[in-house]
Amino acid sequence: MANKPVPVKILSQLLDMGVRNVQLLAASGVIPKPIEGKYDLVACVVGYIRHLRKIGQGQGSASLIDERAELTKIKKEREQLRLDTDRGNLLPKGESVRWVSLLVAECKAALMNFPRRMSASLAPIADEKEIELLLRQEIWGILRQLAKEGKRGSPRPLKK
Repeated sequence: MANKPVPVKILSQLLDMGVRNVQLLAASGVIPKPIEGKYDLVACVVGYIRHLRKIGQGQGSASLIDERAELTKIKKEREQLRLDTDRGNLLPKGESVRWVSLLVAECKAALMNFPRRMSASLAPIADEKEIELLLRQEIWGILRQLAKEGKRGSPRPLKK
């Protein structure tokens, strides 16, 4: 009995998969590559059955299945990110970096001005506890101011 070559569409129907998956199987060597655009039907069926046996025995590569699972996982993660962004739980990176940079600049300015601002009021005081109390009060004042600035200048989620 002569083996008649068949087009990819017929082979894909016989193997119950898409044309692209047949092409991937041929490219990975599971089934023979086409000759003049047609596939050796018997050799392809035998190759595919051997491939399935190997997968069933835990050998070989289930690369198509693995790739589909990975793609599904990636799509799910992407949709979760979109949903989180729409809900306002995520911010664009550039906006977050800008906000943190401004907050750091405000912290730096407050810390750089701290000695100059406090030196005059601390000079006449001899009691260490009183100096510590004044320094703590000033530090808490700076922190409260930074917290207000942080809330006021905080990044906003994207609105659609």
